[in-house]
Amino acid sequence: MSDYHEWEAPPDWLKKKAREVHNLSHEDLAFIDNRISGHLKDGLRRWAVHHWWKLFGSQGHTLETLDDESRFIESLDRAFIFPAPSSLIAAPSHARQEYTTKEVTKRGIPQEVSFYGPPVGRLLELMLYGFFDFNGRWIFVNRSGQFPNGDKAPEQWHVLVDGLQPTDRLGVRVTVNTGWRGRHHPPPNAAFSSLPAASKERAAADHGSQGTHQEWMEGLADRLCKRNHFSGLPTFIELAGEYALDSYPLTDLIANGKRISGMRVEPINGNYFDCHPENLATRSSRGRKMACNSCRKPTTAKESNQVKDSTGSTFRICLACQAWAARQ
Repeated sequence: MSDYHEWEAPPDWLKKKAREVHNLSHEDLAFIDNRISGHLKDGLRRWAVHHWWKLFGSQGHTLETLDDESRFIESLDRAFIFPAPSSLIAAPSHARQEYTTKEVTKRGIPQEVSFYGPPVGRLLELMLYGFFDFNGRWIFVNRSGQFPNGDKAPEQWHVLVDGLQPTDRLGVRVTVNTGWRGRHHPPPNAAFSSLPAASKERAAADHGSQGTHQEWMEGLADRLCKRNHFSGLPTFIELAGEYALDSYPLTDLIANGKRISGMRVEPINGNYFDCHPENLATRSSRGRKMACNSCRKPTTAKESNQVKDSTGSTFRICLACQAWAARQ
């Protein structure tokens, strides 16, 4: 019986075949790239359709007609106060197409659901994925949960640093994980051919499949896009806002015209998607952040008071919470 290390290693045939990646023709490389690109597009389409249905379709929203889409954008304006999505997204104009996805009913029964909507790119745009032009600057919703320096960040609008231009509308980033050879971010249309030579060989050894040369190329592209139990998904897509970018919060740009070191800008009402200038307050980012112990929203010494309870413990309560308590 073979030990673990023999079982883990790629078969000799695959390792020998993997060395041929250095001599593949342009046609062969293009075939592998195109097959991977097709898998990535199909995966993004399935994810977008399922995500829209889960977040909005299952809650009663519909995109069946252009008027339905206009009403949906109006509903976004009520949640994303400023900048309003209606000022960032073009008016509805796309032809409808049918989508099918799966959901689980309240009784735990899986079922297929179908709905009509615009093309996938527009569907993602309606969920505020990608870059948007705001007064000549590119903004996006930061969903990564952190600032570029690694600090924890709320979900909010970010703006690319001045002069930085997105390479595509959705900010697509492809990641190819080649094990100990590292993680790479090749162009979406050249996910395999753009890898460094050693990483290309490693990927072929790990994900190739035995057969004819054509079957080997097909298996390599297919398995690079297939999840496995040990290392997850070898090749995957992220969109703008799901990974760190050279950017800073839009609140900083609106309040101060730029990012100021040692200062942070926070919304007075606690809603990071309400970036109206009158709703923004600039505070020092040094030291412990001051927050109301009741509503947990950020506050200042002028906007709050320290209150003692019956045990003598001191709490900071904002004026709004004190006014609410007085009315009760």
